[in-house]
Amino acid sequence: MGIVLTVLYLTGWVFLAKFVPVPSPDWPAEQLAGWLAGHQNAYQAGCILMLLAGGLLAPWGASLTVWNRRAEGRLPVLHICELATLAASVCIFVIIAIFWALAGFRAGQIDPQITQAFFDAGWFLFLWAAPCFYLWALSFGLALIMNPPEHQMFPRWIGFFTAASVLCWAMGPLAIFFQSGSMSYSGAIPTWIPVVEFFAWVVILSVYGYRAIMKHEAMTEVYRPTWDDPIVPNGVAEEMPRLTTAELDDERPVGVR
Repeated sequence: MGIVLTVLYLTGWVFLAKFVPVPSPDWPAEQLAGWLAGHQNAYQAGCILMLLAGGLLAPWGASLTVWNRRAEGRLPVLHICELATLAASVCIFVIIAIFWALAGFRAGQIDPQITQAFFDAGWFLFLWAAPCFYLWALSFGLALIMNPPEHQMFPRWIGFFTAASVLCWAMGPLAIFFQSGSMSYSGAIPTWIPVVEFFAWVVILSVYGYRAIMKHEAMTEVYRPTWDDPIVPNGVAEEMPRLTTAELDDERPVGVR
């Protein structure tokens, strides 16, 4: 799912909307409106692909979030935070594409200042509304780091990599202070470095998410676990006594119950 999301979004972004390079925020409104009108149909098709990719964020994010449910026992604060921020992130990703589409809808037919305002709004939603997604990713990464070994379906380094990725993405809001150069929303620091790193992160998590599914399928060939069962290696489950939730909580290290 994450691979499909990446392909759809980048196809719309790069090849149809032609955001390579991104129009500079210091362009005159008339220049921006003319640029959008010059490839209006392709641009709007690109916005549709980005809209669809934003919707795919929901099943992709849920397929990752579900693995962390048992990390916190009966007080799954991080898991609930993941669910809430993932829902908000999906809405934001969809709204971003809507604002960009509105910018191109009447480009060349209405006041260029209105076109520019919609276009800027799309970019600032893209860069500023991302903290909801930061919280989702950070909650996911912390849950992986906190997971006890018997519930670990992802390598622990994925959690640290995710936390480092959030720091990279956090450069986006700096674009509010600049209208030109590498620090503007068309520049490398707020936009291009975080975008490249983000999609690399999506691909890596998609690969390890698929491995987690395969690992889980291999385990269920031996026995069908209940929600409260610990995760054990394939072939050991039949010899291992079933533990209740209370017994499992007693065995967990302090800090991960």
